Amino acid sequence: MKRSGCDRAPRLERWRRNAHAPRWRLAWLAAVLAAAPILAAGPAVSVGWGAGAGGAKQAALGPGAGKNAPRIAVDNPVFNFGTVLSGPQVRHVFTVRNTGKSELIIGRVLPSCGCTAAAPSRTRLAPGESAEIPVTVNTRLLAGPAADTVEIVTNDPVQPTLTLRINGYIREQVAATPKSIDFGKLMRGTAASREVTLTPSAPRGFKVGAISNSNSQIRAERSARGGSQGAVLLDVKLLPSMPVGPFYDTVKVQTNRAPVMIDVFGTITGDLGVDPPQVSFGIVPHRQGALRIARLENRGPHAVKVLSIASSNRSVRADVEPVKPGELYKIKVVLRRNTPDGQLRGNLTIRTDDPEQPSLIIPYYAIVGSFKG
Repeated sequence: MKRSGCDRAPRLERWRRNAHAPRWRLAWLAAVLAAAPILAAGPAVSVGWGAGAGGAKQAALGPGAGKNAPRIAVDNPVFNFGTVLSGPQVRHVFTVRNTGKSELIIGRVLPSCGCTAAAPSRTRLAPGESAEIPVTVNTRLLAGPAADTVEIVTNDPVQPTLTLRINGYIREQVAATPKSIDFGKLMRGTAASREVTLTPSAPRGFKVGAISNSNSQIRAERSARGGSQGAVLLDVKLLPSMPVGPFYDTVKVQTNRAPVMIDVFGTITGDLGVDPPQVSFGIVPHRQGALRIARLENRGPHAVKVLSIASSNRSVRADVEPVKPGELYKIKVVLRRNTPDGQLRGNLTIRTDDPEQPSLIIPYYAIVGSFKG
């Protein structure tokens, strides 16, 4: 499924985190997340008991259990809106009924996506009564197949959670190619440029308005060259004055059809570089220590001195040894013996006399002893 609206911010945030995360940590997180329960959050109507499995269990054990219990019913739990253009909202009203013999209480309404909103017209239904649940999907930043769900948590002991589904296909009014720009790793002082093509679904009368972004070292503007079949070209430029380190930005383009958002990211490297950029101790047995080696290399024309190195966690210490003074340094990173079990993370801070890179940060990670998720 392609969800530029729901996935765009999380995708950028994942890139920010991954710029400093080792591969073992990503694999570990994936395993933990796959096994862990997901606690959803959404518009809530409080009725004195929680949502999700715990709340549903409490509801089932409440008054009305058995043959006199409430029962939730819906004629059609699935609505397909077909194919629509991005921009206008899609709205559908589901109707739920209480077919049981005691009061039905709607506790929480949980949309699966931030682009979807839903709220019941009533939260307490006597036997035979019904309530409307309008569901609205904001399609402004969505494209491609769309499939959202809305979970209705009630005190029905047989079906404590009713799932409503709304799906269809959203055709972009304006498609950006590429949808994001990764400049990759560039040396400090390097200028770079990328081109983005904006293609409208209906070329006639298509107009591009304001183009904006927040990072002053990135410039986005309409190209003097025209695209084919009514397309508009954008030039996204990275200035050579971008400072060392990771960068990220979003180019926002207003049009007379629908807004377009293009993520821009990359990393600027300086004369000083650390390999590996982060230290992973992996899983360390109970009470044991570990040693890892990194190196600091100066690729510039002038010698650089390492003034100090410090760790943010007392369980990890580091020493620097010159291999080629001013050019290459060996860094010994030690996890101390008898470090308490559990997850450990921190940073090494290297101070240098380089005016352009007076400090460098090396993240480190470890799991000590047996891991309990």
